Amino acid sequence: MTEILFFSDEDMGHLIPTFPIAKNLAEHGYKITYIGQEKVVKMATKMGFDTYSLQENPESRKLSKILSGTLDGLLDKRKPKLIIATAHSTLEILALYFRYRIKTVLVWSHFPMGLRFDSLRKNPYVERAQGFALDRMKNIDPNELVEMIELFQKEGYEINELKDLVELCKDFTHFITCTKALYFGRIATRKKEVYLGYKHYTPLLNPNYASEGLMETVRQKKAENKKVIFCSLGTMSGKLFPKKTKKFFEFMIRCMSHHQLQNYFMVIAAGNLQPEFANLKMPHNVVVERWVPQSELLSEVELAIIHGGMGSVKECVFSSVPMLVNPMGRDQFENAKMVDKHHLGKEMDFEKVSESEVVATIILLDDQIYKDSLTKMKEHFTNDYNQKKEIEFVEQLLGKPQEYVQPHLKVS
Repeated sequence: MTEILFFSDEDMGHLIPTFPIAKNLAEHGYKITYIGQEKVVKMATKMGFDTYSLQENPESRKLSKILSGTLDGLLDKRKPKLIIATAHSTLEILALYFRYRIKTVLVWSHFPMGLRFDSLRKNPYVERAQGFALDRMKNIDPNELVEMIELFQKEGYEINELKDLVELCKDFTHFITCTKALYFGRIATRKKEVYLGYKHYTPLLNPNYASEGLMETVRQKKAENKKVIFCSLGTMSGKLFPKKTKKFFEFMIRCMSHHQLQNYFMVIAAGNLQPEFANLKMPHNVVVERWVPQSELLSEVELAIIHGGMGSVKECVFSSVPMLVNPMGRDQFENAKMVDKHHLGKEMDFEKVSESEVVATIILLDDQIYKDSLTKMKEHFTNDYNQKKEIEFVEQLLGKPQEYVQPHLKVS
């Protein structure tokens, strides 16, 4: 049985999109093993995959473990033919590639950040992967960097500057867990870029869901002809931007007091900030929860007010739910523009709009044009997903002979 290793960082938004790929490959006879730290091992084990822990501590970092040969025994035993890794792990993957020379695929949970929609980019995924690696080099132990340079030089590569270390990103294949139809700029089509229309799986994120009876309450409101709104800024905003996130939820709560929204009912998933709202008097049409069963809830709502993480955007598309997107960071700004451009919803900066403008936008998003646009986008995702292009690509990739290289053996 052909072995494939999956390597992921601990960001759930990066890890979870790899599971459908791993599942499809496993169903086609490939042996899957996940390598990573505690969260990765825990989640992958829950999904039924074999795992190998790279638990990180101050004395033993991920990159150091790879460079020092911690994985030699595992790779010698398993003899994997392919490594599939999250794109944000590029530096570690370069180390793996140079040490073991195993074919590599990078998985992208979103389009490359920083793209200009009005200009053609020939190699955006390569450029961003190289950027991730160079950014990581600025923050690692200098001894690790020296160790990595020495590894490259042993393989015969001339290293004159840090950019030389990331040149082999050009050799990697890229799986993008999204449909290219969502992007509205200009990206050149390359053979090593495969777009997959995967849905996101947020039920895995938080086992401790909302208070008992939430979904029953939501369905009761629907029976009363209320229009339900889901409001969340994801799992990280409350940790990274607590003041701004709390201010956002307070703003939305005030909006719900508006007389034009009295036929609406809002469920806020406030994450770790939920206790700060526990003792506040709420409008009759608002409830604040810590976590909610997002996929289940989206099947019942008329609108989602979100931060624009690609996982949430995809779930809204699959549930045909219009979005009001307030980006907080990273890829969310580009995602918000794509949502707006394709009439899947509207982009918003709550710090620059009035409550009455938000109320008007909420009412506007009930228009059928948004439902129709979501239906068309869902078809693009579904068509890409049903093709299972990663299976064909992996079969083609592994069809080319490339033997496993024993650790430390020179590759001619």
